[in-house]
Amino acid sequence: MHDKITLTFHPENRHILANAGETIWEAANHAGACIRGECNGRGVCGKCIVSVEPAENLSAPDEDEQALLSDNGSDPRKRVACQARIKGPLTVHIPEASLPDEPVSGKTGISGTFSPDPAIRRFFVKSPPADTVPGHKNTGMAERIAEEINRCYGQKVFFQSTAAIRQLSMPACKADELTLVHHAEKGITAVYPGKQEKSLGLAFDIGTTTIAAYICDMNTGNVLFACATLNPQYRYGEDVISRVDMANQASFGLDRLQSIVVQAANTLIQTCLSEINASSQDIDDVVIVGNTVMEHIFAGIHPHGLGSWPFMPISRCFTEITAKDVGLDISPGTPVHMFPVISGFVGGDALAAVLAEIDGYPSDIRLIIDIGTNGELMLLTPEGIWATSCATGPAFEGGHLSCGMRATTGAVYKVAVDPSNNRFTCHALGEEHGARPVGVCGSGVIDAIAVMLKSGMILQNGRFDEKKPNVISDDNGIGRKIILVPKEISGTGDDIFLSIRDIRQIQLAKAAMAVGIDALLKKADIKKIDTTVLTGAFGVKFNWQHACDIGMFPPCVMTSSVEPKINLAGIGGIKALLNKNQRTRADSLQKQIHFVELSTDAEFSKAFANATRFP
Repeated sequence: MHDKITLTFHPENRHILANAGETIWEAANHAGACIRGECNGRGVCGKCIVSVEPAENLSAPDEDEQALLSDNGSDPRKRVACQARIKGPLTVHIPEASLPDEPVSGKTGISGTFSPDPAIRRFFVKSPPADTVPGHKNTGMAERIAEEINRCYGQKVFFQSTAAIRQLSMPACKADELTLVHHAEKGITAVYPGKQEKSLGLAFDIGTTTIAAYICDMNTGNVLFACATLNPQYRYGEDVISRVDMANQASFGLDRLQSIVVQAANTLIQTCLSEINASSQDIDDVVIVGNTVMEHIFAGIHPHGLGSWPFMPISRCFTEITAKDVGLDISPGTPVHMFPVISGFVGGDALAAVLAEIDGYPSDIRLIIDIGTNGELMLLTPEGIWATSCATGPAFEGGHLSCGMRATTGAVYKVAVDPSNNRFTCHALGEEHGARPVGVCGSGVIDAIAVMLKSGMILQNGRFDEKKPNVISDDNGIGRKIILVPKEISGTGDDIFLSIRDIRQIQLAKAAMAVGIDALLKKADIKKIDTTVLTGAFGVKFNWQHACDIGMFPPCVMTSSVEPKINLAGIGGIKALLNKNQRTRADSLQKQIHFVELSTDAEFSKAFANATRFP
């Protein structure tokens, strides 16, 4: 048995044991230490750069690692954590730029009251005594309770849940009065001693980047509280394909992904309950919306079929599961309703967004754009609904960019340039409280590219104009990067810049979005859009006119009425939680939506290549 090697991580001052030959990133992940890893340790994103001592206790950097380190000077202590293999004891300093970002808050701004007609109802009955009258039928306690509910409420109920039967069997349920939670389709799902009138529900929006929870009063329809956290699966990659790869890597891959996302959900549950002074026994129903991969993983269903063509989900309509099935820290028989999905890459979150946006059938032409790691597009017309997904990747959320980060404190989110001297003015989130720039988020990148195009710093093909004074060129005279925030005023002590590789990432992402929108319009034979709805945590935070300027949206978006909305997927989930008719409506909508597969479109490749150019 090989001896373990001690690693000390700062700023946590955390000591872990690692195996020789492991990468720093692998060792950190196994021990639960926090290092960014958007590419799932494949050595392509460059987000896990750390400083180590002594440098000789690591494998020598290869050419690929040296390329990733090229913008960090020649310091031998700087290493890419997912490429550097351990040979001896190390002290690892994780810079702020390589620590996981805080979660975005764009999904938590939902409040108000929705129309309640829940699938759940609470009944209160006296605990029935045993029937000892000779000649009467011999019944059990469950049957006696069902008869009592029917007598008192005129409602026929039944026991189907093993969890509810077990709760009924507990000595505490011999109390004088009982509370029974009844689901319209699942029967009695929970039994509690005493009279407990509070009835709550939870809607979760499980995104690739962010998990949001909304706790609601099932009787009044009020949204009582909302909170969000970073999806802890980020450490295995920022896009869904990386998550599928992780699930495929080892026998424990799926279990690990499922356990950490459920753990995050449980943390949000406790936050919600604490905030409104409630208990887990008050939660009667749960609804989950998410993209197809996230819903598979949450339910413990292997997503391997979503990692390659034809990207087929195990089922478009998941069977109802229970809290016990997935490990939620609430009553074990509580139903967990998984939203039906549209396709392999248009999930329950997209369907929930459609549900949120329309009542009845649409009377105008509306385009819903959910800008995230996996861009989802839905076109609503009086003649039908079309949907597609476009592989925008994580660039719009700061992923795979040299100085990219999510929209959290210190992120440059707004950029302007003075045309007289080509100097940038950058605004960072939290600057009003003294925060200094530490990176640039998606909205900042779009702003920067738009103003650089207008000033001529960037050409239509995405190259820098080397004649501009801001452009930093290599020894061959080729423009490589532009500094947005010099190191003297940044919060990291390093320049915050955009490289030619970063520009290319945005070109690919914006082309995917533009071609996806055009494909939907062609399939539906639509020339004009009445309303464009921008949603998702990113979609409400950026200058959409600048998105049009860089060719991310076609001109018809510019001429439509543009409505940023906080989180349509979350709203749709809440509607389905509080009203059983909305679930039926969602099932009906799913069957009506026409999915447009871009990868089989003969014109896609040519259109995509053309769309990478800037206007």
